[in-house]
Amino acid sequence: MSTPYKASFICYLLTGLVLAGFGVRYFLAAELTPYHAAALGQSLAAMSPNQQVTFVTLYRAVGTGMLSTAVAFGFLLFIPFRRGEGWSRWAMTAVGLCFAGLSIYFTLAFKAATGIDAPWPAAVASAVLVVVAHVLASWKAKV
Repeated sequence: MSTPYKASFICYLLTGLVLAGFGVRYFLAAELTPYHAAALGQSLAAMSPNQQVTFVTLYRAVGTGMLSTAVAFGFLLFIPFRRGEGWSRWAMTAVGLCFAGLSIYFTLAFKAATGIDAPWPAAVASAVLVVVAHVLASWKAKV
């Protein structure tokens, strides 16, 4: 594996680990995130049982989506990408940019609607990592 390709591997791996970390955080959340609690003006405990179930279910669904994306990244990265199969970088880039792009859009829309900061920098960092990874892997493909 060339140095640019190894660097690409690391960038994709970091993206997958960030997704997994946020996925676990949301999947196991027992309380609202500070920015959601601030927007709602209450904690999870202050909500009715139906509202609590709704929020916990949504958090688990978001966490499941992030974990599923991280698992897909892992399979693509450790099997076809390590073999040098070019399609895998396109697949990881498409999935990564789709997830990051939508995350950026919705966190900025949340901020615009509520005036409360949400963690959009993490989504931007993931998008940058994916683009850097793709460029590095593409450079390897041209050499």
